[in-house]
Amino acid sequence: MISCTGEKKEKTAEKKAQLKRILHSGWGNYNTQNALSWVLLPEGFEIAIDFASQARNSSGYLAGTQINEGEGWNSAQLIPYANTVKGWYSNAQLKWQNVDVFIRTATEGNDLVALITPVQPIKNQSFAIIRAGMLWNKAGKLTGNSKMLVAELPRRNIRVFPADSTCPYYNVKTSTPYLPLPLSDEVGFSTGHKRTLEEIKQIIAKNQEKFNRMAETCGDGLAEGYKAISTCVAWNTIYDPVRRRVITTMCRPWNVSRGGYSLFGWDNFFGAYLSSLVSKELAFNNIIEHLNDMTEEGFIPNNSQANGRMTWDRSQPPVGSIMLKEIYKKYPDPWIVEQTFDKLLQWNRWWMKRRYYKGMLCWGSHVSKNPYNDPRYHDLKAAMLESGIDDSPMYEQASFNSDSSVMELHDVGLNALYIADCDALAEMALLIGRNPEAEELKERANRLRTAMNQLWSETDGIYYNRNTTTGEFNKRLSPTLFYPLLARSCSIEQAKQMMQKHFHNPLTFAGEWILPSIARNDTSFYHQKYWKGSIWAPLNFLVYLGLRNYPLDDEQNLLSKKSYHLFIGEWSRKGYISENYSSENGTGDDPKLKSEHFYTWGALLGIIPLIHAGHMPAPEDQAISTQKHK
Repeated sequence: MISCTGEKKEKTAEKKAQLKRILHSGWGNYNTQNALSWVLLPEGFEIAIDFASQARNSSGYLAGTQINEGEGWNSAQLIPYANTVKGWYSNAQLKWQNVDVFIRTATEGNDLVALITPVQPIKNQSFAIIRAGMLWNKAGKLTGNSKMLVAELPRRNIRVFPADSTCPYYNVKTSTPYLPLPLSDEVGFSTGHKRTLEEIKQIIAKNQEKFNRMAETCGDGLAEGYKAISTCVAWNTIYDPVRRRVITTMCRPWNVSRGGYSLFGWDNFFGAYLSSLVSKELAFNNIIEHLNDMTEEGFIPNNSQANGRMTWDRSQPPVGSIMLKEIYKKYPDPWIVEQTFDKLLQWNRWWMKRRYYKGMLCWGSHVSKNPYNDPRYHDLKAAMLESGIDDSPMYEQASFNSDSSVMELHDVGLNALYIADCDALAEMALLIGRNPEAEELKERANRLRTAMNQLWSETDGIYYNRNTTTGEFNKRLSPTLFYPLLARSCSIEQAKQMMQKHFHNPLTFAGEWILPSIARNDTSFYHQKYWKGSIWAPLNFLVYLGLRNYPLDDEQNLLSKKSYHLFIGEWSRKGYISENYSSENGTGDDPKLKSEHFYTWGALLGIIPLIHAGHMPAPEDQAISTQKHK
């Protein structure tokens, strides 16, 4: 291992400090408890928008709103339309009881402005409550009256002004200073100095135009997809006061129920890649911080939470190096490789130490500490959770070997992903002069690539998972069986067979909505709930990356087109970026589903066509060629 010189340490410290300075400054929706909260970093001063209603049968007060919580008179429905990393523009619609308003914000320099516009005149007396707060026990003094809110912070003071006069309203469920703005008409506020509604509108219009121009660089057909991805990444990017970091999470409600944040083994590597569309600094920081949650044993856990709970017995699919490679190709800075390489290598080696069984890798769950008494521990269910496709029918009949701590199944998806991980990490090794490690990684990849030949069925033209005890194939079909394309472990002829016999087969995967997580002719398909038939963005995404390694242009075009159609349909219909989608009707809210409606990795469906159109680096390109080009 190359020793880190004093100069390298100094460079690393400065780079990390620079990342923190950039990300820990300015306004953003960093309070995971409330999507209608704008927080100023690093001070933690919050301006939240609550609502009070005096309508008949009203519950009276709305605070702590989340995106797409629900529908109905007593539920708040916050529909997102736009948001940006660093919070310089946002747009959303709130529907709650008799309140139906658009909420738009923008920044000008260090100032935040906001405009709240009723869709139609609100007959019953209702108010937008502009509430000041200090988060995470940060230091600050708050005062206010009907004309202004004031935050006295350690390094500066912030003043918040209403655009027009406030109206007296005292029945407010808050103990901090607030401005009550009557919703009989359009209202707004600004920080720094008092601005008129017209001045606020001009700032918002300017930033909205900037946002539109950025989206339009993707072309008319994909501009809305760019907006959706930016919005999803920005609203799911929070500040974690436990580790004092800005991170992109998967889902705000899950953060709330898990103590403040919840990171997942493969989910958050995808999140880091998605954030690279809009921010180099956020992408770098996301992958660094996710790796900082590595266990003492040296693997990325299935789950890590702010309340201290972690899965010490199991990991999740090894996609970290694959995503690092794609991030590096977009922002070819060797520093990010140097910062992450050793931990990714440690995780890569861990798989061979803990999950290598009878010549290939198996999912597993080993004996470890379990202080939170997780009931899914050292058993088949825990091993299934390590797969990331938690309740896939592929694993229902598998057995668990408690002595070896693995599922008795050589899994096509795991071995193919691991080979691709080795290949990507080997490229990263060569970039930073770690040649011995590159050779080590190549040897492992080639050994498993050869072993995977045992999983190929020439008769059926597909790779199958195989029982490690009986040697029999498990013939239940999932898109993970296409992952050998990602590992480059199949010939062109084999790839074409898989496409002809399965990808294009309406009895298995073809159809209006693709790719179902289990084949259409599987007995579990019509359940649709979770991994029993619904469509999951990471499966489409990883299959698409694999297709790029072969001359399969028709399949690439088809998967890109259909993924975007699915993604943009639900975004346009309801503002959903769903955790998973129905493969029967393409919706994200079908009653059969179990699906969050604003989940970061759902945006992978939207980034596939951006890759396809050349707005993101080509997955088949090597990182080495990127470095030479630079």
